[in-house]
Amino acid sequence: MAMGSLGNSNSTIKVVIDTSALITLCEGQDFFRAVEAEYGTVKYIIPTSVVHELKKLSLDNAKYARCYNLVQKIIERNNISVIFTGDSKYADADLLDMTANLFVTNDMELAKKLNSQNKKVFILKKNKYYDFY
Repeated sequence: MAMGSLGNSNSTIKVVIDTSALITLCEGQDFFRAVEAEYGTVKYIIPTSVVHELKKLSLDNAKYARCYNLVQKIIERNNISVIFTGDSKYADADLLDMTANLFVTNDMELAKKLNSQNKKVFILKKNKYYDFY
């Protein structure tokens, strides 16, 4: 089991998932497998503001509505923690305020902001190529 540079075998690696990563997951990219191949067993976390952002997108677009429904099933079946981030309507701001070992996103602007705070980021690419920053 690889542990990357996120921790040791005695600590649980916390991985926060962004809205754009959930959308990419719905498009068939399995970032779970790639993250776990690199770091072993991890604890996935989705802020409530991310869930709310995806739900808002789902109200205007059938593609996002299907994605929102799929994400709900993925959360239930994989025991992913949804943590309350208050009444914030800004998922990116919540992510920037959070502490975790790794952040998964497909949003390059957010990735740069997280990286500027010395937070480790897992970038999803459309061609199924992954980068760690």
